[in-house]
Amino acid sequence: MSNIDFSTLISAQDKLTIARSEMLDSLAQIRWMHETAGITLADGHSLASTRDSQAQIASAAAGVRAGLIDAALPWKTPQGWTELTPEALLEADTVLRRHVQACFVAERAVAGQIAASDDPGALDLQAAFLAQIG
Repeated sequence: MSNIDFSTLISAQDKLTIARSEMLDSLAQIRWMHETAGITLADGHSLASTRDSQAQIASAAAGVRAGLIDAALPWKTPQGWTELTPEALLEADTVLRRHVQACFVAERAVAGQIAASDDPGALDLQAAFLAQIG
């Protein structure tokens, strides 16, 4: 058995760096959960906002902008099937882009709080994130 006290090898600064890194990892998970939790359009339609859904909506909106889609498309929502008009697809794309951007803006703001904190483990990341996202 060794008589070496390994706790002295990890400085307070190292512990703080590790704590910040762990909090940033947790924060990224919170952002991802909010980002992919879905959106609701003005007409009440709820749409998924997973990364696959984001790509599908962006692609459909690009088709509308390019003049390739000029009629309503069947779209599967969490509530079931609906028809999304070209205008609704453009709205969905805009709402989704704003939603995703707001999630990243909130994550960045809370990451700044983590970086500035001498005790990042004391931060309530969920509450801080929700305060930023509004």
